[in-house]
Amino acid sequence: MGWAGGSRLLSDVWHAVKKHIPKEKRVNVCKALIEAFEAEDCDTIDECFGNDKAFEIAYYELHPELRDQ
Repeated sequence: MGWAGGSRLLSDVWHAVKKHIPKEKRVNVCKALIEAFEAEDCDTIDECFGNDKAFEIAYYELHPELRDQ
C-alpha cells in the first residue's frame, strides 16, 4: 500500500474505534495514531481534520509550527 491513502485508512480506523474512547481521551489517542502513521511516512494527516476536532487539536499539539500555515 502506498501512503496516498494513509489519511483515508486513518479515518477508517478512527471511525471504527472512536465510539469506544471517552471524549476526554480522544486527543491522546489521536496523537498516538498520528505518531504511528507519521512514523510510516504518512504525510496527509491534515486530511482527517473534518472527522473529529480531536485530530486537529492533536495534530497542532504535535506540530505547533504548522498552525498558521
